[in-house]
Amino acid sequence: MNKHDDANTGRNSAHAQIPDIISQIKDNYADLRPAERRVADVVLADVAFCVDASNAEIARQADVSEPSVTRFCRSIGCDGVRDFKVKARSERCCWADISGSQPAATTDRKRLSALEHCVRRGA
Repeated sequence: MNKHDDANTGRNSAHAQIPDIISQIKDNYADLRPAERRVADVVLADVAFCVDASNAEIARQADVSEPSVTRFCRSIGCDGVRDFKVKARSERCCWADISGSQPAATTDRKRLSALEHCVRRGA
């Protein structure tokens, strides 16, 4: 969020919404290189696998090089693979609500509530 956005909304950056990793991937998907999109597809298909897998395993699953996995992580706003995994792991409490069987508004409310809980407890 830039300074102009903060001025227009009346919020400072401390109160800005914290984007979850899945939203970051979806928001940046169109701007990703083809190899990074393959990594994004693997992550979106199975976030839990990617959190627990090695960089090499993610690369193999996406059929890309290991540096492509790192570039993907940086492209979505993470410092690297480790930072991506830390952020994704901290949101793990939200994943159970992403089943597709509930109305989107209900799922979004539950995800936001779970994410707020994780942030409050310092996960």
